[in-house]
Amino acid sequence: MAIAAAHHAVLSAAPNASAFLDLYAFERPEPPRPVDAFIDELKALIRAHLIGGQLPEALKYGTASREAMQRWIKDYYQFIRMDAQGTAAMSARCRRRGVFLTLSQLVNRKTGFHQVTTPPLQLFVRFAEAFGVTPAELDAHYAAPETMPATFTRLQFQFSTFEEGYVVSALAAEGSLLDVVRDERPWLCQRGIAEYMKRAYNLSDDAVAYWRAYEDFRSFVSEPVWDVVFRLHREIEPFEQEEGWEYVPEVLQTGLQRRIFKRAYITKILSERRKDEGLLRRMKQLSGTP
Repeated sequence: MAIAAAHHAVLSAAPNASAFLDLYAFERPEPPRPVDAFIDELKALIRAHLIGGQLPEALKYGTASREAMQRWIKDYYQFIRMDAQGTAAMSARCRRRGVFLTLSQLVNRKTGFHQVTTPPLQLFVRFAEAFGVTPAELDAHYAAPETMPATFTRLQFQFSTFEEGYVVSALAAEGSLLDVVRDERPWLCQRGIAEYMKRAYNLSDDAVAYWRAYEDFRSFVSEPVWDVVFRLHREIEPFEQEEGWEYVPEVLQTGLQRRIFKRAYITKILSERRKDEGLLRRMKQLSGTP
């Protein structure tokens, strides 16, 4: 008796756990690379997203009207108002004694306890008063749409983790970026800006004291912050192994940590570039210049 051969349809294999792992492989952090290559990658980001120099030029040569300067001053005050507190929050999260001592100088400088003997925020208030802007007006001002994202982006990172706070407080500060691009024109911490503004707007030495300190101490970040990135990748130094300090061999040791580090870096740079571009447009409108 002949029996018909049974033909079974070949079914495609159902997805299994391995298939889902392959599907989301793009989310896996890349393995850590040598620290030299990682730093080169960070520096390449700022070179690829250059900052324009139109805003510093408007301040240096007095092309912005008094009304435009008043608007810019109010926005800039909102941008820097909580920076000292954010920098302190960042340094307080540092788990290595040597790095903590290095970064403490940023806090001391921004609060007026080291080198800058008067709190920078107080110096900026004097600058604002020279343009007829009162402290009450500074506090009451509601910043522009470009200024607020840049301000709260930095604060969010500063109050989040040490690594992200370090990036936005130190590594992506103007003085640190100036070291990378080797061009002073885009930065407000460029040499001589206080004297330029003094002459352009007929200001006193006391009125431009903020900008003199800002240029002298390179946006208040004078430490070798790129060297600190190397230290975050190295084993802890012997003198850091002291009572009361947690033993942390390396701070940056995984691909995910580096990706977070890089995200904070480029986000801070781009948000501040948009802030400056937006404020420059408003200054030109108020000044009646193209």
